[in-house]
This record gives sequence, C-alpha cells and structure tokens, in this order.
Amino acid sequence: MNFTSVDFNNKVSELLKALVDRFPNNNDFKTLKSGFTMVKSVKEDLAVTIFKNHVLPKYRDFIVARDEKFFLEYKDYEADLSQMKYTTQIDYWNNLIDMVKDLWVSMTPDDKKAIWDYLCVLTVMAEKMN
Repeated sequence: MNFTSVDFNNKVSELLKALVDRFPNNNDFKTLKSGFTMVKSVKEDLAVTIFKNHVLPKYRDFIVARDEKFFLEYKDYEADLSQMKYTTQIDYWNNLIDMVKDLWVSMTPDDKKAIWDYLCVLTVMAEKMN
C-alpha cells in the first residue's frame, strides 16, 4: 500500500490532536497543532520530506525499537535538525521533540505507547511513499 503526503499529514494531525487532548493545559501543543495546519496548507509534502530525509536516517532505529533513550538521553536534536534548510520546520520538529521529551517521564505507559504507535505508523507511511 502506498501513502500520500495527505495521509502522512493527517496522521501527524492526529498525533497533535491526541497530545492536545491528553495535555489540555499545555498551550504549546495547541500552538504546534495550529502551526502544522498552516505549514501543510502552504507546502503539502514538506513534513514528510523532512521526516524521510532528516528524521528517519538518524532516528529510525530508536523509533522502531521504541527506545526511550530517544526521549530521555539523546540531546543533539537541535544540532541534527539545524542541517535542514526549512527554518520553520527546524523549529517545529525541535519544539515537538522537546515538549514530548519534557513530559516523557511523567507520562503513563499508555501515553508512551500511543506516541510510539504514531511514530511507528509515520515511519511506515514515509517509507512506503514514492
């Protein structure tokens, strides 16, 4: 099965909605959700392009293994993501990772599983896109 950038964006939107619903007092997730809506309307394939070209090559193994070191120990996201040419997306991915990382230790096992599920689905979708 092949996926489109619309499918990918819809799944990212679901993840952001889930985070907003789970953490309703965290206005930063709401801001990210609104920002993502705007970015995807301007350049539909930008999120998946960056995920495929900059997130998966370095972090795929962490995601597929559901390795908590990704959120607990890894500290070079900003340096890694600064290699991107899209400033808005650098900020977007940095902010999302940092916000999840900040909340990770206080999340329930179900919350963590849900985030890993979304990241794994996004990985499969991105890898199956042409």
